[in-house]
Amino acid sequence: MPIQPKRLGASLLLVSYAALVSCGGSSDHDHDHGDADGHSHEGHVHVAPHADEGGILVELGDHFANAEFILDPEKGQLTMYTWGGHAEKSVRSPSKSVVVSIDMHADQPLELELLAQESKLSGETVGDSSHFVASDEALVGAHHFHGLIRSVTVLGTEFSDVKFDYDLPADGEDHGHDHEGEGDGDEG
Repeated sequence: MPIQPKRLGASLLLVSYAALVSCGGSSDHDHDHGDADGHSHEGHVHVAPHADEGGILVELGDHFANAEFILDPEKGQLTMYTWGGHAEKSVRSPSKSVVVSIDMHADQPLELELLAQESKLSGETVGDSSHFVASDEALVGAHHFHGLIRSVTVLGTEFSDVKFDYDLPADGEDHGHDHEGEGDGDEG
């Protein structure tokens, strides 16, 4: 059966429109990515790969890349992973470290230097890694903070002064955001 040009044209137009709308047909999305474990773009949801561990995504550029942050409040450890624009594939950064400013409503923000991690399994090295880690006693018991990525290079592009909010509910705690009394180490 021969292909009818009118049907083929209409089908291609429909498929093209669906592809455009499904991911980033609009560059206007003025929203915050730090309040949940994923973010949505008109029906298209990006979920942090480590959401079950408290991971949150911070978008770097418009669907260009993502940084994922995971806080372990028992160890006082903050981990960052770098991901592609849809948070499906890790992408390596040439950064040997990433400085993140942490504001927990203390006198001074905590300047935390997350160091690139090597991995024999993935072949990642310092200066070619998607995994960064730092620990500080000030993070022990923390569940909420405002963050600022000072600078990170991903996919050849440098991103500076990227703000985000981290909110990890304690066991049994509602996901409401109350800043008073946080960081005192009490568990609910």
